[in-house]
Amino acid sequence: MRKTAYFLALAAVTLMTFGCVKSDEKLSRLKQYIASQSEIGLYRDDKPLYTFDKSADQYYVNRAERIFRIQNDDATRYIELKLSAEPVKDAELDIVMVTAGYDEIPSAAYNGVTVTAVDGNRYTLTGGPSASYTGFIIVWVE
Repeated sequence: MRKTAYFLALAAVTLMTFGCVKSDEKLSRLKQYIASQSEIGLYRDDKPLYTFDKSADQYYVNRAERIFRIQNDDATRYIELKLSAEPVKDAELDIVMVTAGYDEIPSAAYNGVTVTAVDGNRYTLTGGPSASYTGFIIVWVE
């Protein structure tokens, strides 16, 4: 009887330990998808929300204020990202996004965004549930 109770308790502890560690499949898909992208922009649900258009847009980086911004020529339409910290590989940071002229992309705050890749001056950031599973590819000029 004691052996049976011991093995049942051991099985319960094992199930609780491994049952609590769930992988976030949606975040994994976002990371895979955004790793295959090369265009500066915003991504969600395995598709671009907005990508930088070299003929119509310009980007702006202000390291002192930790701002990355994509805007049209007269700045009537823009997407501005204010980062809580300098982007560093594997670092986690928060982003406040302010938009103008893009009704389909509302201003929002994204918490717990991770810098998942750095390629020269191009940075890839991905966020899980607290960031609405949003990914960003930005330029960060040193």
